[in-house]
Amino acid sequence: MAVSLAKNSPATPEEMDIAPTYRPQLTRQIGMYFVICDDEQYTAPGAAPRRTVIDVVRASGNSAELALQRADIMALPAEHPLTVFETYADTAAQAAGLARADFVAYLAIREAERILFGDFSD
Repeated sequence: MAVSLAKNSPATPEEMDIAPTYRPQLTRQIGMYFVICDDEQYTAPGAAPRRTVIDVVRASGNSAELALQRADIMALPAEHPLTVFETYADTAAQAAGLARADFVAYLAIREAERILFGDFSD
């Protein structure tokens, strides 16, 4: 006959059916995101340029890891130039949307400067 050295009594079948309850965190927390974008993408003649989001990475909360993460992202290959956009957002989708909105604002400002200052070389 086997002898158990455990001081706790074995679990009954009723106790095995009860899963432990964990409290999931359902609140959104604002965090910093790195949005890697391609602004040099081919656009058809006459079409407005657009920003294509390649990847969205949530930044680390630790300052040492954040510095390493930033250095790693900035060391992307130079044969295809990419834009790295840093923003604070609730979710990765919101960060991607903010990156696209920033590009649209940049294009609007560039067009306004072209109209105001008379640079019609484009």
